[in-house]
Amino acid sequence: MIVNKSFPLIFFVVLALLSFIVYLYKKHMSKNAKYLVIDTEATGLHPTKNCLIQVGVILADKDLNILQEQVWEITADPHSEIDPVAMDINGIDLNNRGFQISQLQFCKEFINLVKDNFEQSPIVIAQFYPFDYAYLDAIFCKNGFDSRDINEVLGNNFIDTKSLAYYFNYKAEQNNLAIPFPITSLSKEGGLADKLEVFDFQAHNALGDCRATLEVLKKYKIAGF
Repeated sequence: MIVNKSFPLIFFVVLALLSFIVYLYKKHMSKNAKYLVIDTEATGLHPTKNCLIQVGVILADKDLNILQEQVWEITADPHSEIDPVAMDINGIDLNNRGFQISQLQFCKEFINLVKDNFEQSPIVIAQFYPFDYAYLDAIFCKNGFDSRDINEVLGNNFIDTKSLAYYFNYKAEQNNLAIPFPITSLSKEGGLADKLEVFDFQAHNALGDCRATLEVLKKYKIAGF
């Protein structure tokens, strides 16, 4: 019996090639997220003076089905200002928090999360996105990145549920109808969550507000806006 001594080598090469093909397929299939819902919590309203302390995201597919949720608790910058009014609103106790990561670690994990799950830049969904973007841009710049990095990760496409509410109000006024959203805040009494009956979420918590924002967008469609 003649045994081909190269057979074991060929076998392992073929096996390695098949494993690599499976890996590439799984990697491609994992990148089926289209929408990235974002919310941030900070120590105040000014990105240059205050700092980011909590970020929540939801990854959703083309039909807005939730694929993944993530929240980061970020160590506060000791050199930033703390607005007691803002802290009272978000309810975060800086002296009594669980596991936290550094600002730099957050930036790295955020970039990796987006790159690992999106074929191209996501369509961002947020409630008053300029606030969230400004804080994300600030934390990236403070940690050695620049505006091009955050722009490369997030792109320029977004849906702002607050801006949509103003547009729906405008449409109603143009048709001599009562405006549907006199209060465009997400969680204030009489705001979007109340009007659209979005319940069971933790207001002023980054992940809770992400969930509410996503539901508001879905309810817009259901209500026919």
